[in-house]
Amino acid sequence: MKEYLYERPIVERILHGFRSDKKLLQIITGPRQVGKTTAAMQIADKWNGPVINATADSPLPPGPERIRSQYVTDSLIETVLAKDVLPLQTVAKPALLRNLFMLAVAHPAQILSYNKMLGQLQDAGNTTTLAHYVRLLESAFLISGLELFRQGISAKRGSSPKLISWNNSLINAIYGQPFEKTRQDYSRWGRLIENAVGAHLLNHLVGDLLFCFLLAKRGAGG
Repeated sequence: MKEYLYERPIVERILHGFRSDKKLLQIITGPRQVGKTTAAMQIADKWNGPVINATADSPLPPGPERIRSQYVTDSLIETVLAKDVLPLQTVAKPALLRNLFMLAVAHPAQILSYNKMLGQLQDAGNTTTLAHYVRLLESAFLISGLELFRQGISAKRGSSPKLISWNNSLINAIYGQPFEKTRQDYSRWGRLIENAVGAHLLNHLVGDLLFCFLLAKRGAGG
């Protein structure tokens, strides 16, 4: 719990309201720069129940896409990572695991080298750590990095993987745009379709002694 130099009386009053039998909506109002945000953070810090913190300090209220993205990130993604992924084994850098997941979702069906990932992630360590975390996300059925496969040549773990999200809804919820705008962006629309195909294959290969690789054609791009 954080230590604060000063705590306004409203903090305890709202916490008391949370604990009362009457479940009422608690609202803090007042002019700017009087400590409303600080009081809200103090309440969140002391409250033992779930907390979702979203900022909407802009001239216009956030649209439904932003609200949905915030909800998915805070209530779904964080829950999955915290309860389904991190308990699988000791993770030295949980923040890096989260950032890697968000990076993969931001690049659906794209070939991304581990060295390029290192350049986009803070405190990423080395490529071995990233490859391990990709496999960890795959074990939780979230993200897979399809390895390169050429006829007559075995897949190589060090090759640049094609990142596939196991569920397109995660991509659309976190980084999605309105359907009409996405449909007009042919490059992104194609990536979403390609990711959907990859996700379909991955979801239907579970339990079978099969592996999904990236097939490389001569002269074909990523």
